[in-house]
Order: sequence, then structure tokens, then C-alpha cells
Amino acid sequence: MAKHVILENYTFAPSTRTVTVSGKNIRREQLLLITNTTAGTVIYNFSDPALQLTSYTNSTNTSTGLETTTMVLAFATGSMNSTDKLSILTEETYQEITPAEVYRDPVDKIRVSEPQALIDTDFEYGPQPTKWESINLTNNRPAAFYDPTQGISNISANATFQAAAGSYQITNVTSVAKVVTVAINNTTGITAGTPVFIQGTLDNANVDGWWVVETVSAGVSFTFTTTLTPITTSLFDANKTFLFIGSYYTGAALPSSGAASGTIVLNGTVATVTTANSHGFRVGDGIYVVGTTGATGTLNSSWVVANTPNTNIFTFQCTATGTITAPANASIYPRPLGYILHRPFDGGVQFTNETPYHGYQVVRQTRRQFRYQSGKGMQFSTGSIMKPSVAAENFTSSGTTVTVSTKFSHGMNVGCQIIVTGANETAYNGLFTVTGANTLTAFTYTANSVPSAATATGFPITVSPYAWYGAANRVGMFDNQNGFFFEYDGQQIYCVKRSSTQQITGVGSLVTANGAVSGTNTKFSSQLKPGDFVVIRGMSYLVQTIASDTLMYIYPEYRGQNSINTIISKTVDMRVPQSQWNIDR
Repeated sequence: MAKHVILENYTFAPSTRTVTVSGKNIRREQLLLITNTTAGTVIYNFSDPALQLTSYTNSTNTSTGLETTTMVLAFATGSMNSTDKLSILTEETYQEITPAEVYRDPVDKIRVSEPQALIDTDFEYGPQPTKWESINLTNNRPAAFYDPTQGISNISANATFQAAAGSYQITNVTSVAKVVTVAINNTTGITAGTPVFIQGTLDNANVDGWWVVETVSAGVSFTFTTTLTPITTSLFDANKTFLFIGSYYTGAALPSSGAASGTIVLNGTVATVTTANSHGFRVGDGIYVVGTTGATGTLNSSWVVANTPNTNIFTFQCTATGTITAPANASIYPRPLGYILHRPFDGGVQFTNETPYHGYQVVRQTRRQFRYQSGKGMQFSTGSIMKPSVAAENFTSSGTTVTVSTKFSHGMNVGCQIIVTGANETAYNGLFTVTGANTLTAFTYTANSVPSAATATGFPITVSPYAWYGAANRVGMFDNQNGFFFEYDGQQIYCVKRSSTQQITGVGSLVTANGAVSGTNTKFSSQLKPGDFVVIRGMSYLVQTIASDTLMYIYPEYRGQNSINTIISKTVDMRVPQSQWNIDR
């Protein structure tokens, strides 16, 4: 047992003889003594009948989770002041030992010797490409990756991504309409269809990210086409622009249907793709097309899905016409549209799915694995904003229409609800609905009245999403199959435990590059539902449709060798909402 003195987080109302302690529920049997140290008077003593309480209440605010202990004293405190200092002595149910400061390191861990700590804490500021890893997925299907240690820029002339290929150096990045040209001194290994990742341009909203090479001028330059026209024709920053040459993940392309990932038919500038299995795309999803020939204009580029008549057909608008020839190496890959932005100026990382389309995931991890040794502890420390604010630059108004300009791509869409705070002109502040989002760095909303100034003043003026549905932010120690994490779904926060040890009934049979799972003695209809994840031979797959108890379809298609009598495990997330947490809500 240990004594504890409360010296703050309380209020004292002498006229009503009330003492209220915030943030703590004190059990009545734990309260020992309350002393007005300013007056030098004991006003409560558990062992003195004359210094008792007339009322004692513990409560918890259902909306904030704040715990409160309210005590009404028998002692007459009318002559005292509300600013008097109190000392509230309680008996705790545990023994606590706090070493002197000299024995604690800067993050309050016990020091074992100078300058070592019992548990190391690693502050991971900046990109640190050898530690940080990221991946973007569309319905659990990856696209391309790059080696983060092989960046090419104007200041890294010795960077190489191929042995004996020589040095690489960017000299300029320019655009004409949507076509971006990267001037580079060495194009060895760069061909039409090569995925590239570019960052740090002067238009990070429209140009930074993954693209596919369309044309190459040997030893001089290559081009790619963006989705939207860049805001400037000069895009190169000699100190910040970096280029990474990527590679496609094995098996990431849509499975073959004839000669290519799918049959492509042109009707004017509308391309219709028929796939062997379910394509898994939704309207608005990004794709890469590579390896096709014969069309007039450009087809091998980055495109956006325009229509999905059924699960095996989708269309996209392109600039090609004519007849498509799809050789064996022609492929279609998903192209996730989210981004990850390093913030070395404050040690942070900002990442987003960017677009409100089904199945997008942006995953960021610091280490591939944590090694746990029996008898030792593990600490995971992070600072994450689950409902992040938008980096707003300017607020201007025309009547009640407010235009917000942002530093980075805002990711807002028409209909989103936002909260604006911090403007000196109160008409800018409040809860609003986004009415327009014509560019990636500007959106509009309608104020309740005309602001008193056409340009908002105040600092900082913040914009945050109010709420959302159908998406979640997660942070913790977990992967697709196991672990624990916090999750915010736009409505409330959960603590989640994930496991993939629950085996479903029966066994399954699977064929390579096919999404069908045939079951024997299985109960797919009652034990699974579309949207669940299952683990098959160590890999996670999304349950797309369930035809019967013995037939279901997974996405992406099965990537292992043909397999029969295969055990299938279900991934189960146990979510505990914040209102049901038992310690610190």
C-alpha cells in the first residue's frame, strides 16, 4: 500500500463546502485526509467524526469518459477562498517506486549505465529509407515497388539501380499539358512500361507519385502522362526532386485471358477490358496498361476506370484508337492513388488514400518484424493523429462561398463535412459541407454568413474532417493476419485484437491464378461473408463472393501452387469501442 497526494486537477467551492477531483474516481475507503494548506487547517479526516463528509459521489461523463469524484464536507469552509491550496491524501492499492531523475533517461526509462537505458528508444526522424517501408494496395492487390536506397536526383550523380549501368542524374523535369518529360543522362534499364516513382517536384499534388514510362529517348529523357494538368510547366527542384525506378510485384497483374491480362477492345477512345477472373475494380480506381502495340495514340499509360458493367469487364477513357495487339507480355496492373509524404521538418509522415474509392489501402511500417524474447518486455511508442487536419494556406471568400487553398493535396470531395477553427472572422469558422473540389489543392464550402473580410486572418486556421464512413485509420503492431492496434473509423475509436488462428470447417481446393475456392465439407455461407479476409497457405485473400457452402471466390486470385485438402483460416478482428475500455478512456 502507498500514500498518494493530489495537489492539482481539483476545484474548491468554499461556499458549498465542495471539493471536486477531475480525472480520477477515488473510492471512499481510500480517502484519508484533506488539508487546506493555505489556511493550515484539516478539513477532512477519515478517523475524526467531526471532520467527515455529508456527500460523496463518483461519476463518469458518458461522452468524454472523464471520471470525477465530488465530496461535500461537514467542516464549515465559508471563510476560506476558492484559490486556497488543498492537499488530498489517499491510500492507493499498489506500491509505486519512482527512481531519482539521474537514474532515468529522457523518455523516463531506467538507466543502467551512462548513457545506456534498460530499453532503447529509437527516435525515427526523417525518411530513413532502410527502416521505413510502405505499400499501396487495391483490394489487397499490390502494383509496383522500388529500392529506397537507389534514388536518382541532381545531387546524387552516383546513384545506380542496375549493376554496371553507370551513374544517373536528373537535369530537368518539365510538362506540356499532362505529358511530363524527365531529362536524365542515362536511360539504361528504362523502357516503355517501366514503373517510376517521383517525389519532391514543384507540383506534388498532380505530379508526385507512381507513373508508367510511355516513351524513351535513349540517354536523354523519358515521358509519362499525369491524370491532371500540372500547375506549372517547370517542375524540377534540384534539391528535392528524386526519382526511383520501380519493378512490378510478381503476380500483381490481372490474370491472363488469352495473350494478355485481359482482352482489350477499342471503340473510339473507350477501351473495354474483359478479364479471366473478377477484376476487383470500382469506378475511379487507377490502372497501368503496359506492353500493348498496334493502337494509334497512347494506350500504355496510367488510366482511371470509368465503368464496371460486371465483375469481369471494365472500361477506361484513353487517347488511343484503332486495333489493339496484346502480346504475351502485355499486362494490366492496379494503380493505387494514395500518397505518403515525408515531413522531415517536423519528423512526421502524412499519408492518405486520397480518393474515396473502395478497397484502397496505404500501409506504412517501421520494421519488418519485432523479435520478442521470453522474459523481456516490448514498448511501442508513436504519436499519430487519427483525424488529421489539412495544411490550409489561404481562406478567401466571395459572398458566402469560401475557397480554401492547401499546401498539399487535400483529398476532400464534394459532400465531405469539415470543421474550421481559428479564423478571426467568425463566419469562416464552424461545421460545413464541401461544395466543390475542382483541384487537388483547393476546395470550397458555403459559410453561414458573408465574412467580414475577403481574406481570413488568424493563425493557425485549421481544417479537419468532421466524420466519415467506410474507411478507417489504424496504428499499432499488426499485419494483415495478426496483431493489435487502435482503429478510428470516422465515428469512434476502437482497440482491436486481430488473429488468424480460427480455422473454418472442411478443406478447400485451389488452382493457381484462379479465384475460385472449391470446398469439401465446408460451410462458406454460414461461416464467412463477402469482405472477410481468409488465410490460405500463409497469404491473405479477400472473400469477394460466396456462391454456396462449397464454392466461393477470393481476391486477388490464388497465387500459390495447385492445392487440395487445404486448411483455410479466418481473420478475426475483436473490436472494443472506447466507451467499453476499462482503464483510460
